[in-house]
Amino acid sequence: MIKDLPQPIKNWLLNYRIIGKQKIYAVRLKQKGLIKTKTVETTWMKTNAEQYFSIDPPAFVCKVNMNMMSLPVNGRDKFINVK
Repeated sequence: MIKDLPQPIKNWLLNYRIIGKQKIYAVRLKQKGLIKTKTVETTWMKTNAEQYFSIDPPAFVCKVNMNMMSLPVNGRDKFINVK
């Protein structure tokens, strides 16, 4: 399973006892954070994000919710069904 991987990756997988465990095919992450739309801004805006990743087929969707100038803003980024 790991014979063709670079040695640092093999070491990491072995040290963290990943080998022999059930494979992960999909992940959902929830995040809260702060964002600025310009580097010169001093005001940070609160954000909530939800990300979905899948391995087979390779795909991700990221949804973000925030308020900008007192208005709700929703955004999405995705990589789905690309051939």
